[in-house]
Amino acid sequence: MTRLLVLGLLDERPMSGYDIQQMIRGADAERWGGVLVGSIYHALKKLEQEKHIALIGVEQTGHRQKAVYKITDQGKKHLQSLILDSLCASS
Repeated sequence: MTRLLVLGLLDERPMSGYDIQQMIRGADAERWGGVLVGSIYHALKKLEQEKHIALIGVEQTGHRQKAVYKITDQGKKHLQSLILDSLCASS
C-alpha cells in the first residue's frame, strides 16, 4: 500500500518525502491504509533504485535539504499494475 500511495501522489506532482508524509498524515492513511509514515523513505529509496521514480532536485528549506522526486514512465506503468492488483485483491 505504501508504494501505491507514494506513486499515486507523485503522479499528481513532484514532491519530497516530507511532502508525501504530510499528505498521508492529512488523509489519515496510517489508520485506513495501514501505512506507517516512517516507511515512506524506504519506499522512495526502493522505487528510485527500481527506476519508478527519479530525483529531480534538492530544495534548501532553512537548515534542511529536501530531495524532490517525480514519477517516471516506468513508474506510471507500475502504478497502474499496483492499482489493478489492489482492486483484484479487494474484490
